[in-house]
Amino acid sequence: MHRTHDWSADLRHAARLVPLPGGVRIRRFEPSDAARVHALLVAVGSETSEPGPWLARQHARKDHDPHLWLLADTDAGELVGVAFGARAAGSATARIDVVAVAAPWRRRGAGSALCGRLLELLRRRRVQRATIAAPHAMANRNWLASQGFEPTTPGADTIAQPDALD
Repeated sequence: MHRTHDWSADLRHAARLVPLPGGVRIRRFEPSDAARVHALLVAVGSETSEPGPWLARQHARKDHDPHLWLLADTDAGELVGVAFGARAAGSATARIDVVAVAAPWRRRGAGSALCGRLLELLRRRRVQRATIAAPHAMANRNWLASQGFEPTTPGADTIAQPDALD
């Protein structure tokens, strides 16, 4: 199991909005998207359960807010990525649960665009702080910092040795 470290972003200022790759749109997750989103989450190692229990488990959470589940896809319907947030009613803090991008779309700005849109959506809802737990890896560290997150767990901003990742 990978260790995770907590990061936090101050949302009192506008989020960094990144343009989407051409032909890609961001929209709200719909239940009909569940199977292909689940497949993406399995592919990136974020999920191991079956599609039905996964979706039911997410919807049963007290902090589940379907408005904070974003999906990016192409005009042709190809899944590009997802970003899911959660927030207890009335809380000034929200959590980013997932930002995942399909392999062919990585390093093209899709993850940054999804994260930026989700952070901006939270800010508009008067959320002041967003948190995220991330595996301890250099790529995550750089990306999280570029999205406005700062480490809150001691050691989260240091480079891990390869044998320290598990």
